[in-house]
Amino acid sequence: YVGVCVSDAIEDKIGAKVSIGRIDLGFLNRIIIDDVRIYDQKKAKLLFASRLSAKINPSSLLGKELSISSIQLFGMDANIYKDTKTAEYNFQFVLDSLKSKDNTKKSSLALKINSLILRNGKLSLRQQEAFLTHTGKLNPKDIELSGISGHIILNKYSADTLSLKVKKLAFDESSGLHLKKLTFAINAGKSSAALSDLMLQLPGTTISAKQCN
Repeated sequence: YVGVCVSDAIEDKIGAKVSIGRIDLGFLNRIIIDDVRIYDQKKAKLLFASRLSAKINPSSLLGKELSISSIQLFGMDANIYKDTKTAEYNFQFVLDSLKSKDNTKKSSLALKINSLILRNGKLSLRQQEAFLTHTGKLNPKDIELSGISGHIILNKYSADTLSLKVKKLAFDESSGLHLKKLTFAINAGKSSAALSDLMLQLPGTTISAKQCN
């Protein structure tokens, strides 16, 4: 019943079909959501997750920083595309629905996630034009990832700040690329960005860099 109520509320907010199988309230402020399905405005699958588990710090809801202790995302299957080179991606309507109607006001809300865990995920990211002429080689405009697993820490995300640490990211790409492990940290502001502790492992290659500005 709760799943139906929440999915109906999200549908009204974003203007697209949403389905949630079940919502459970776990121990110590943990929310567990099973069988999440979000469709785009063309009624194509946008996102599916077999289970989403999140633990939120309730006191942060009263301030200007939303603090999430942990998020665990299992069985994610995301389908991201745009019809032409100049078109918007199929998730843009979701972002638009979250924007303030008053364009004169700048959002002061910051987001912090202490731990984001991904397990057994899939992601397709493509332009339809590129997809129609798929050659089987690695193509940045036609990416198909599987076996995605990762551990990410978002120290802060706001309108003018990004502080992110990827402790581990691994996946396979349909062209044959196998990323065994990727780690890095990035800190960015309005006018500068710094990448540090980069380490990329492929089956026969390892690349590392301590600092990149």
